[in-house]
Amino acid sequence: MRPTFARLATAVAAALVACGGDGATKPRIDPVDTTATQALVSASISAPAVVNPTQATWPNATIPVTVGYSPSTLSNVQISCTVDGIPVTLCSGVTASIGKHVIKAAVTASGVTKVDSVEVVVAAPLIIGQIAMADGSSCPTGTMVFAGENKEDATQVHNDCTFSLPTKFALGDTVVFRAIDPSARMKDFFGRVPKRYFSSFNIVGIPAVWTIKGDLYGGAKITVDLEAAYAPPAGSGEVSGFYTRGRQVGKPWKYTVGSYPRAIPTLACTTALGTMSADDSASFWSFAAVIQQIVGRVVFAASSSQTACTGPIGSIELKIAGGTHAGGSFGAISGRDFSYGSVNARTGDDFHNGGTVRHEIGHVLSFGHTNSWASVMWSSSTFSLEDVAYIQLMDAVAAAERTLNTRLSLPQAHQGERVKKFGASAEEPVDVYEPVAP
Repeated sequence: MRPTFARLATAVAAALVACGGDGATKPRIDPVDTTATQALVSASISAPAVVNPTQATWPNATIPVTVGYSPSTLSNVQISCTVDGIPVTLCSGVTASIGKHVIKAAVTASGVTKVDSVEVVVAAPLIIGQIAMADGSSCPTGTMVFAGENKEDATQVHNDCTFSLPTKFALGDTVVFRAIDPSARMKDFFGRVPKRYFSSFNIVGIPAVWTIKGDLYGGAKITVDLEAAYAPPAGSGEVSGFYTRGRQVGKPWKYTVGSYPRAIPTLACTTALGTMSADDSASFWSFAAVIQQIVGRVVFAASSSQTACTGPIGSIELKIAGGTHAGGSFGAISGRDFSYGSVNARTGDDFHNGGTVRHEIGHVLSFGHTNSWASVMWSSSTFSLEDVAYIQLMDAVAAAERTLNTRLSLPQAHQGERVKKFGASAEEPVDVYEPVAP
């Protein structure tokens, strides 16, 4: 019996070895396919909350989307996406237009589907700003603003004179910008504006008609003709007119920074330099008082200090300098604020000549020569209707530029006028230049 049992034990051991055991105590255990027992637990989708278009994708944006699921070891997984309920081909790079969108991902595995969604805003780059009329009048409602060489993007100014213009050009470094008032109460605006203004695109609106304020010609109206104001005197060889552009010509025109870079001074020297007498000073003041009538506020303040006659900031130096003709000049700090002025008389008699004093004070206040009208800055001995109107306009624009912290005013209105008068190819849009410290 024992041999028979031994043979049986040997046969069983051999069978176990054939099945993968160790022939003694441990049978082989086949591995289990765990994927067959896993189930889809969840799906997830992620994307940036806000995406901006690019110039290449405008007016759409490509939204980077990531879809995940758990457990991540699942195989044979199908993923599909929709944007606002509309199926898309790929989830990884969804294209959507400007606005708010819901992107939804559906993940399916082994007959189980899980869904997740995310909200994404495609935000248009904006040019944001406002218009403030230089004369303080109401907003030119109905004004259209345009961006692009060919006015590709447009919007209408709101009733409160603000605007928000979605445009691909806000993605660049500059934009060609226009503002056109269909009622023509405001002069057209045409300029090339740098990126730093895009979030505060503040425009000083130039009225088409200026109503003179104050006692001198008060209530009279003139049509604002900036081409005349900027034109150099005919036949003179000069490059600037009543409104100065500096000695810069060509296309695009390069204007003095802003429209009126110098504040009207508030301090004038009345003490004698050289042989200037008290009578000379009194005569000067009698003529200078007319400027205060024109502007409608105190412009000059007398100073009895000798130091005020040495050219400090904010002063006007009155002196007898000899020579063959009287002269007036001005200076500026950083191209914007008034620094000093000078009136040079040949003799004391010049301070008694109203035409000479008014003319030289005009230069002190930064006005140049013009014969576009009968002007004290050319051939007239007194301020004309146009002189008064354009001085008041400049002063009002200066105040508005400072309030709005902008350079967008008369130069661009001048170019808008040229385009309207002479055609779209008359001028390139004028560039905006910042002050340069001396």
